[in-house]
Amino acid sequence: MTTNTDKPFEKRPGQGSAFKNKEKKEDWHADYKGRLVLPDGVEYYIDVQPGKTAAGEWVQVKGWQAYWCQCQRCACCCPGAHAGEQ
Repeated sequence: MTTNTDKPFEKRPGQGSAFKNKEKKEDWHADYKGRLVLPDGVEYYIDVQPGKTAAGEWVQVKGWQAYWCQCQRCACCCPGAHAGEQ
């Protein structure tokens, strides 16, 4: 299998990726973080956490919709995030 590292990553509908969480500080932080684009083009952030039980191995995936303001500093789903700004 060959890879093309010269080509920039392209997010495609129906696909996503997650990478090792370099900012993990606590045990409850996700091992992997990434993004997923649904077939309709809506983008989601994802946290991926592998686990193991007596029944076998599993992977937990959590996701939330990626809403971002023009300022790129806060999630628009946080009411009052820009309170007092002009």
